Amino acid sequence: MEDGGAVAVEDEASLAPAVTATGVTGASEWHARGTVAYQLGDFKRAYECFVHAYDLKPFPAFVYNQAASLDLLGNTDAAVQAYERYLALDPKARDAEKV
Repeated sequence: MEDGGAVAVEDEASLAPAVTATGVTGASEWHARGTVAYQLGDFKRAYECFVHAYDLKPFPAFVYNQAASLDLLGNTDAAVQAYERYLALDPKARDAEKV
């Protein structure tokens, strides 16, 4: 079926320019990509982006985002582990009780 040149969600990542920035700037770029993927329902891609973001700048919120992505992928055990890791990294998180 012809789609008028639209790019499938799973193909978009391969068309995006590589993230070459490091530190906070690179983490921010990965976080932005992860947020878009999450909003589009591509939770596997979102998870991967949030992992890259955390690797560049270990913000606990990136681990929370990983957990949320895993949860929506149906990987409950990994999601629970990630939520526990988030709370260990940020025990005074405002959403700790909810998590």
